[in-house]
Amino acid sequence: MEYKVLRIVPHSQFHRHRGNDIALLILETSFPASNKKISISSLATQRPAIGTVCQAVGWGQIYWDGPFSDEAIFVNLTVTSNNECIENYDYNFADDLLCVMGATFEIGLCRGDSGAPLFCNNKLHGILSEGKSCNSLQPTTYSAVSVHYNWIHHASSAPKVRLSFISIVIVYVSYNVFVK
Repeated sequence: MEYKVLRIVPHSQFHRHRGNDIALLILETSFPASNKKISISSLATQRPAIGTVCQAVGWGQIYWDGPFSDEAIFVNLTVTSNNECIENYDYNFADDLLCVMGATFEIGLCRGDSGAPLFCNNKLHGILSEGKSCNSLQPTTYSAVSVHYNWIHHASSAPKVRLSFISIVIVYVSYNVFVK
């Protein structure tokens, strides 16, 4: 199944290292409720607590310069203090970012995973912004959905009940862009 993207709505104050690394993809048609491969996730309205274990999913490279995955890869990442990211990145860490880390060297995200979702307690909490390298012990940054909740609602011009459809677009588009 393929869905046509009618337009992309980037955040008007986007800056690669200073925040607002988020955009909406407005689709021509909604996802059918009958499709069992697509589940709808609620958008987070507040940040996850430090120490919360979240699940990231992506179809990026399996290792640096390696092949892209043929199927979704799920990894557990733990929300950590933003100080962890401040210490590991050479720029001012934006207030709208979440900092997460894998438990071991083998756990992490790689090239091709940008824009991938981060789910905590069955809610969409983050959209992958940046990581230093594949499968490292260095933290990864996600744009915090809760910080952008009002922007998402305003930019989508959709009733709040339909906002849940936006969160699954990220997963689906990642699949179409990086696998097909």
